[in-house]
Amino acid sequence: MFGQYTELGYGDLLARLSSAYSATTGHPYRQTKLKELLRFLLRKGMVIKEGRGRYRCSSDRRH
Repeated sequence: MFGQYTELGYGDLLARLSSAYSATTGHPYRQTKLKELLRFLLRKGMVIKEGRGRYRCSSDRRH
């Protein structure tokens, strides 16, 4: 999802989450579901908030 980028802005991250989910399931997520998915990823430590509106992928791959 992050690809070559070490950090993504909020809008870019939601767009990438949306395209990744829709490519996997064939069904698009709307804005509310994307926000819930981001909160889940933050709680699980898979995505880390680096600052105001900046996110990065956790380097810990044990999730």
